[in-house]
Amino acid sequence: MGHSARPDMEPFSLRRLDETCQKMVLPATICSVVNCFAFISTGEILVESGGKSVLATAGDLLLIPQGVSFTINHYKDCQGFMGGFHNSFLGSGAFSQENIRQVKILNGRTMVKCQFPQEQIPFISSLFGRIVAEISKGKYNMDLVKCLMMSVLAEANTLFNGNDNLFAENACDLFLRQLFDEEQPLRTIPEYAELLHVTPNYLNKLVKRETGKPVSQWIDDSVIIRAKAMLCETDLSVADISAELNIMDSSYFARKFKKITTLTPLEFKKKYK
Repeated sequence: MGHSARPDMEPFSLRRLDETCQKMVLPATICSVVNCFAFISTGEILVESGGKSVLATAGDLLLIPQGVSFTINHYKDCQGFMGGFHNSFLGSGAFSQENIRQVKILNGRTMVKCQFPQEQIPFISSLFGRIVAEISKGKYNMDLVKCLMMSVLAEANTLFNGNDNLFAENACDLFLRQLFDEEQPLRTIPEYAELLHVTPNYLNKLVKRETGKPVSQWIDDSVIIRAKAMLCETDLSVADISAELNIMDSSYFARKFKKITTLTPLEFKKKYK
């Protein structure tokens, strides 16, 4: 159900995350020819790379080095910015290679997450907003864009603690990977807890502490993502899709779908297929 994509070949690109991104068919797999990044001011996104998953929420900056594949498994109500840049972009002109080497988050070959404090979110958003305004001119001041981008990276670099930020394998991470892996069946909360060798209460407590949402809500999100994909990409009936999602009562499934999306399954299929 996913697809691969190659971002444009511009040395630097940046755009706002908005409602148009909500129409992505997930999972979306990307192998980029540039360093990709996303800054989340509100909402949430779940990204998997190198066999590890990370949930990014308000204040998080994700950076994925060029040539590293990643998959967007979950995307909800996101606002912020996303873009990319070639390795040579920052190092030409305004900054030396030594300047670049001092930015540790650019030196690895794995996905990195840096979390900005709540009070810094407006400041980082303003820097990205200034970049968007500049590059929208067409022929823009490249040195200004580099300085603004390096300001963001320098701020992020102060928050980076090496391996502490590299998405350790834990029960929450494993739960999210299982939940959004299309090759895995959807399970109940006790079944996920048994799979991860923890109690249901502990799993729910851990997931809620780490993500802000209980396990049941994450399962609902996964149900809706899978249902949307099947409605758009197959000719299965609503009853068949409900059964595929391990929900035996298709009426209950239809009510849940409408409650979350404001559309019935058939209305969604007619609008988006």
